[in-house]
Amino acid sequence: ARHRRFDEALAAFDEALRQDPDHAATWADRGRYLGAMDRHEESIASIECASLLAPDNPAPWWNRALSEDRLGWLPEAARSYRRFLERAGPGQEAQIETARDRLAVLPPPAPDPPT
Repeated sequence: ARHRRFDEALAAFDEALRQDPDHAATWADRGRYLGAMDRHEESIASIECASLLAPDNPAPWWNRALSEDRLGWLPEAARSYRRFLERAGPGQEAQIETARDRLAVLPPPAPDPPT
C-alpha cells in the first residue's frame, strides 16, 4: 500500500511538471519521494532540476547529499553536504549537525563539474 501511494504521488508530481516544468519545489518534492522509494539515481536527476531552478534553496542539496551518500558516491555526497551547509538557515539545525557529522568522515568533496 505504501508503494502504491508513492506511485500515486509520483504521478501527481509528473502531471504538475507537465503543466509547469519550471516549478523548482515540485522537482524537489519529486526527488525527495524518489529517494524515499530507494530510487536514488532518479532522485538525483529530479533534484538537479530543482537546484538549477532554485540554486539558493538548501533543500535540494540536502536531499541530493542523502541520495549520493546512500549510493556510496561519497565525494559527491560531501560536495552536496557542503553546498547544503552554505545555504542552510534557521530551523535546519538537525540537518546542519548531520551534514557536519557526515563531512567529518567522508572523503574530500568532488570537484565542481565544469560549467
